[in-house]
Formats: sequence, structure tokens, C-alpha cells
Amino acid sequence: MQGRSVDAIGCPASDILSGTANLDHHNQKERNIPLNKISLYVILQELDVITTKEVKELLDVGDRQAQKYVKACEIALPFLARSLMTEDAQDALGDPVGPQGETIESIEVALEDHLDDWIQTRCLL
Repeated sequence: MQGRSVDAIGCPASDILSGTANLDHHNQKERNIPLNKISLYVILQELDVITTKEVKELLDVGDRQAQKYVKACEIALPFLARSLMTEDAQDALGDPVGPQGETIESIEVALEDHLDDWIQTRCLL
């Protein structure tokens, strides 16, 4: 997966974010324009806490558009985390104490760090 670009086919993050960006994020009266996949990558890479205010400032968009990006990130994050989860972490989620005595909280923190590193190094090159 190293060396793949944002648009690379088969990159799990790319597939997940493409699907999320293409979801129907509009009211009945609005037209369906997909969210920008690269903007979703930028949000996930740059923001520690994803809020409407932070997205609005980062992307220079209006409130409604920022809310759509926040919702898209909320939808995508669990799938991104699951796609990056190692077998040990998956096994540990069923057990309150992991294979080496790790707690679920420490595994989740490690998983978030792994997700950040993976997004920055593998799919954004």
C-alpha cells in the first residue's frame, strides 16, 4: 500500500472515504453533489478534534457544508479504524484484557495512533 495516492484503487482509506463522500448528504430540496474526498483526507489528517467550527475554518466553507463534512467523518471513522485493525486488536475487542494484558483503552489509543500514521504515510503519498 505504500506509495499509493489518494485516488489509488484498492486503498482501504480511499474506498471508505469515496463511499462516504458519495453518500446523499442533502435535503429533498437540494441537489446531490458529492463531498470532496481530498477534503475528507485533509480533515482527518489535520484536525485532532473534528467540529463544525474547525472544519469551517480549515476548508473555508459555510456552516451547512462544514456540518456535512463532520457527519461524513463520523460515518467514516469506525470503518477506517476497523479496516486498519490488526488481528490481535480484533481479538482483544472481545476480551476486556488484551493478549499481553493490555486494556481495551490502550488498544484503542494505539489504534488511533496507527490510523493517523497510516493516513499520513500510506494513502496521502
